[in-house]
Parts: sequence; C-alpha cells; structure tokens
Amino acid sequence: MTRAPLTHPQPRIAQPSTTAEASAWLRVVLVWAGAVAVFALVMYLLARGQLEDLRAHELGAMADAFRTGNLKQAAMYQSDPTLVLWYPTSVVIQFALLGLAVIATASMGRRSIAIAIPFVVLAASFAPAYWGEGGLAPQPLGHYDNNLWAWLVSEPGMDKYAELPVWPLVLGSAVQVMLLLLPLVAAPAVKPLLSLSQVVARAIIPGLALAVLALALVPAPSADEIYRAPIVAIALAFFVTALTTGRGPVAVRLTAAAVIPAALAPIVLSTALDNNAQGVAFSAAAAAAAVVVLLFGFGLERLRSRLSANDSTDVVAAGV
Repeated sequence: MTRAPLTHPQPRIAQPSTTAEASAWLRVVLVWAGAVAVFALVMYLLARGQLEDLRAHELGAMADAFRTGNLKQAAMYQSDPTLVLWYPTSVVIQFALLGLAVIATASMGRRSIAIAIPFVVLAASFAPAYWGEGGLAPQPLGHYDNNLWAWLVSEPGMDKYAELPVWPLVLGSAVQVMLLLLPLVAAPAVKPLLSLSQVVARAIIPGLALAVLALALVPAPSADEIYRAPIVAIALAFFVTALTTGRGPVAVRLTAAAVIPAALAPIVLSTALDNNAQGVAFSAAAAAAAVVVLLFGFGLERLRSRLSANDSTDVVAAGV
C-alpha cells in the first residue's frame, strides 16, 4: 500500500487588496455624481427664478400698457416668444468634466494638484477685472452666458451687470469650488512615482522650450499674450510631467497627460464657452502642447540613459 506524498501548504503572500481600492474609488465617483446633480439643481433654480422674474416683469409691463390704453404694446408683451426656460446644459457639462479631471488627477497620486484645479479655474475667472469689468469677476461657471448668479441682485431687463455687487459671483464661485472638491473627501491616498520637487526638475527644460514656442506663436500686436503665453506654457509642462510620473500603467498616464489638459484648457482659459470654435481651438492647442512636452521628456530620458550607459562603460573600461 503506497501513500500519496505529503504536500506542505505554501505560505500565502499578502497582496495589496485591489477590491477595497476599487470600491473606494467607486464611492468617489458616486460622490462626484451627487455633486454634479446638486450643481445641476442649483443651475435650474437660478434659471427658473430668473424666468419667473422676467415673466412677472412682462406681466407688469403688459398691465401698465392696458392701463394706459396702449393695446399695441400690450399685444407685443403678450406674444413675446422669448420667455422660455434657458437651462445652461453646457455649464453642467463643464462642471462634470472639471470634476472628472479632479478625480483622475487624484487617482494618479497628484492629490495636491487635484485640489489646486478648482482654485486655478477660480483665479482665471478674475480675468474680466483686468479688462476693466470688475463687476463681472469672479466668473462662476455659467455666469457670463446668462448672468445666472447675478440674478440674485439684478432687476429684470438690466443689462449693466458691471454695476452690481459682486457677492453673488463670489457665492457662486465658492459653491463651485466646494462641490468640485467634495469627491476628494472620499478619495484614498495614492503615492506617485516621483515627488513634486522631482517633477519640477524634469519639467524645467520642456517648460522653457514650450514657452519659447508659445511666444513665437503670439500675434505681433497682442501685448497681453506676451506674458500670459509663457506662464500658461510652463504651467502646462509641469502639469503634463506630473501626470506622466504619477501612478498607473504607462499607457493610461500618457493618455491622461494629453486628454486632461485638452479638457481643462477651454474651461480655464475661457469660463464662458459661448464660442464653440474657440473652445475646440483651446483643446487642440493644449493637446498639441502636451504632446510636445511628452516628446521633449522622452527625448531627455533617452539622452540621460545613454549618457549614464556611456559613463558605466567608461568606468568598466578604466577598471580593466
């Protein structure tokens, strides 16, 4: 009678639990969906309130026309087809894209940069103040299209929004920033491949090269772009380098480094996307600039590795 050979159970090596991490990021996405729903509801309430005020204004004007016997003017108000609910769908889409960009950046280990994104959008929304339109700054998403937040202090039919107090715009910006940052409360900590100081060191040369290229493309009489273009170029180079050296598969990091800036550029550079062609141009320019930074970074890495290989060969030869 032969016995089967005894087999000793192999020790189980503890592996990082991907299930727990996946469930954590699922919660983050659910919080993002809730934030988008809240933002969409706020936009609806603002648009609805504005519409009701306009209707009340029109009814009052029509009653005054009837009271004075001006039937022609009363008929004009009665047949006005423009008083419909204008819902800012594009604004909600911009907010949703911003939230996804924040989550994607945090998932790659760049939590500090993810937190900074909504504040960068807020800082860029102060641009009208530099154009002499301080009453229109800051610009919460959706304000410049139809002045939704300004409705809180404006009168129906008003067109001089620059003379209004700015606290509704500050309130809208605060709501926007808080809702964008809300998903990060549930986001787990992720460690990137390189620290931010290392990212800065790697982004210096591509950033300077991109800044020179941006200056070369600035139109001659555009004085504002002379200082704005290199700043945006260097910031973009840093952002792209941070994403490529974050956490995740190489293909995912490279794709995110081109897609996320392309999605953020039109929102950051122009919070009022009433010009679709301009938005597409900003996206295409950001994607092309990201590719330039990636190519510069790849070339520098190849050069650095070749130089280190040559140094190693020289050391071995000297030892022989």
